[in-house]
Amino acid sequence: MRKFFVFCILFAVSSMVYAQSPAVEKGNALISMTGSISRLNGDLFSDNTTLSLGSDICLFGVKNVAVGGSFQYQRSSGDEYKYQRLGVGPTLGYFFSDINPNIIPYLSTGLLINTTNLDDNPEVIRTQGIASCGVILSTADHFGLNVKVSYRNILEESRRGTFALDVGITGMLY
Repeated sequence: MRKFFVFCILFAVSSMVYAQSPAVEKGNALISMTGSISRLNGDLFSDNTTLSLGSDICLFGVKNVAVGGSFQYQRSSGDEYKYQRLGVGPTLGYFFSDINPNIIPYLSTGLLINTTNLDDNPEVIRTQGIASCGVILSTADHFGLNVKVSYRNILEESRRGTFALDVGITGMLY
């Protein structure tokens, strides 16, 4: 798994060298890698730590509108349970680029088809809906800091979803 993430980072960095026009124009692309760590404990929660890593690739079909794919990895361990989750699925996003070229707010939504391995039980496949809002802060011509808030909910379950704050880098291919 580590080799896969190293490959993704090297591919993103090497691809960004050839970019030439504004980030959210038709024909351009964004590659984002984000992560978060959360820890729950106290009176209301059992002791639990969750690591989440994600990668998104978005292609702009028209100005400000992108479609793409998402890959997510999540690992959680605590007093009561442990699980690993892998997910892949489509995404759709709208980017507000007319405000400031160095600050790009966005909204996105998508589905993840997850496979979950819970406490050594057989894998369970579920669909997870995701809605996100975030901002890309351009730090260089083709790189940006990506900060987003996501709401995730497993569609087959009636319980409430979870919120996550993810931070990462974005490569802008134009």
